[in-house]
Formats: sequence, C-alpha cells, structure tokens
Amino acid sequence: MINEKNPYYKFLSVEDKEHILVVNHIKKFYPNAICFHVPNEGKKSSFERYKHSLMGALKGVPDFIFLEPKREKKKDGAGVDYYDVKYYGLAIELKAPEHIRIVQKGKDAGKSVKAKGTVSQEQKQLINKLSTKKSRAVVCFGASQAIQEIDNYFK
Repeated sequence: MINEKNPYYKFLSVEDKEHILVVNHIKKFYPNAICFHVPNEGKKSSFERYKHSLMGALKGVPDFIFLEPKREKKKDGAGVDYYDVKYYGLAIELKAPEHIRIVQKGKDAGKSVKAKGTVSQEQKQLINKLSTKKSRAVVCFGASQAIQEIDNYFK
C-alpha cells in the first residue's frame, strides 16, 4: 500500500506509483502466482555497472516476470481434449501513462508539460526476443493496462 504520509512518498515517480498499484493487484488477486520484479532501473555508479555486467545483468529486462505457463484447450486427431502450453510466462514492461509533470530544472522550470514513459531500444529488443520464445511479453502504459493484461493472462 502507498502511504502518502511516509516522508519518502514525495520521491516516488508516477511510474513507481503505477508499479505499486500493479503489485497490490497481484497480491490481492493472484497471491500464489510466481511473479517478481527485477530491479534493473536507477542510476548506478561505474563500479556497480561493471559489477552487474559481470554478474549477468541484462539491459531491457521487463518490470514484471510471471513464471506461470498459460495453457489452452485443444483437440488431438481423435477429437480428444488436451491442454497445450500457449505461453511459458508473462513479462510486462510498465511505463508511466500520459500525465502532467512540472519541469524541475532549466529554462522551463516550473512549467507543466505532458509526459509519458518511453521504451528503450534494449527493452524493445528483449520484448521481441521473449515473444519469439513462446512468452507473452508486452509494454503497458499505466497500471490499468498492466492489470488488464494480467487478468486476461490468468483467465
């Protein structure tokens, strides 16, 4: 839960708050799902970047990884029902939805501007690669899109 009275609340970005809404939805409706977040974002020192690269960090890893296969009902040649794996897992890259933000620095400081999360080239490439490996991999702009994607996956 987001506690707006916590002194650190003011440091949460729009994307952080959207992320927390998704996590709360997962905890409430899919408590047994194997899902995790890879904390790849944020600024790192040159030493941390070096160390993480040696330890196998991968640029572009989506925010949410679900290790839950999705199965679909099929019929074999004799008309007998069976379940086949449609996806081996779900990967969601969550971006901030379109929102208004206040410019903090520079000549436009104090002005309100429209903003929206952007997808890096590494993220696009990894989403495409996961999709070719029989995973459901998507970019969602905002918690509502991500929650809809998760709910559809678990139907």
